[in-house]
Amino acid sequence: MLVLALLASTDPAHAGANVVYGDDAEEAVRHVAADTGLPVWDVHPTAAADLASGDAPQAVGAGQVPGCIGSPVTNAQIRDVVAKVETRIAWQDTTALADLAAADASLACLSEPAEASLGGRLFFLYGIAAGDAGLPDQAQAAFARALTFQPSLAWDTRFSPKLRTPFDAALASTAARAKRQVTLGPGVEGAATLWIDGQLVQVASGRVEVSDGLHLVQVLLPKVSTFPLVASERAVAIVVPSALSVRAVAEAAEPSRQAVLQPLIEQRFAADDTTYVWTGARTWKAGSWDALPPSNAMVEERHRAVGQRLLLAGGTTGGAGLVAVASGLALWAANHDANGAETTREYGSRMARTGAGSALVDAGVASLGAGLACVAIGVAW
Repeated sequence: MLVLALLASTDPAHAGANVVYGDDAEEAVRHVAADTGLPVWDVHPTAAADLASGDAPQAVGAGQVPGCIGSPVTNAQIRDVVAKVETRIAWQDTTALADLAAADASLACLSEPAEASLGGRLFFLYGIAAGDAGLPDQAQAAFARALTFQPSLAWDTRFSPKLRTPFDAALASTAARAKRQVTLGPGVEGAATLWIDGQLVQVASGRVEVSDGLHLVQVLLPKVSTFPLVASERAVAIVVPSALSVRAVAEAAEPSRQAVLQPLIEQRFAADDTTYVWTGARTWKAGSWDALPPSNAMVEERHRAVGQRLLLAGGTTGGAGLVAVASGLALWAANHDANGAETTREYGSRMARTGAGSALVDAGVASLGAGLACVAIGVAW
């Protein structure tokens, strides 16, 4: 039997799957295994909170690049690099390429809103330096970034026209770039505006539109958070990972939640992995976002669990009702008739106790009826 189990676990027909869950890994594994027909040992749980980490906004999705790995910088520091490099490039100093690459990397550490003109000049010079170094592909990529910051950027005639070919290629490629939707997820859902490539971008219905390629994104409030974002045909979202909650999984039936979960899943798992999301009620297949029909066994288990809860509730409620009826009858019987002469005060007190006994009997009868109803429904369930 052990050999058969091992063979089943390695059989391609029984390939494993991931399941993203909210707060109960055991429940998620049991239900997804039952709904998919997979052995429970082939279902690997991952909490939604573990899909990504961090307390600052970041771009999530397949193909995203690392953010800031250094100290915070300002526009003034970038401007100083650009000014010095400009002079060195004029003297055909090829060592300027390394400084421009370092300035490019430091953009992700900006502690204030980026300046579009500064970004455009930085990457234009980067393209010139790369062209001078005999790196046409790198030059075209740098010119493309320059045009992202400044779409109307024109060729600077102070530089040799021999270096213009990569610039013209970048100009043609950026004009043909596809537009992509980026979803704003937990932690940034309430953002009204974003600063992208040094320009203010309006948010519409929790999304922003950007062109294909690499972008510098900044969330300005409550403080400036800067990070790179790569837009492509793959799903991408902006989230604060620490803001992810059970709610994001519980509401996976909603397209807006799927638009956040999909890039997180694509970033966390391999492209050929099969991943499901357990909402606490249904199993959804990530990617196609189809809801799987619940297994009969799990439906029956739920029915049994509900029936048992009804029986327990009915027994408890009915038992409390019986106690109340008995107590009320005893109180009423003890106070219904006068025991000899009594004062007006004693009469009033006795009538109050008699009334309390009657009320207790009424409440007990109602509780007993409700308990019997629960028991009857539980038995039928």
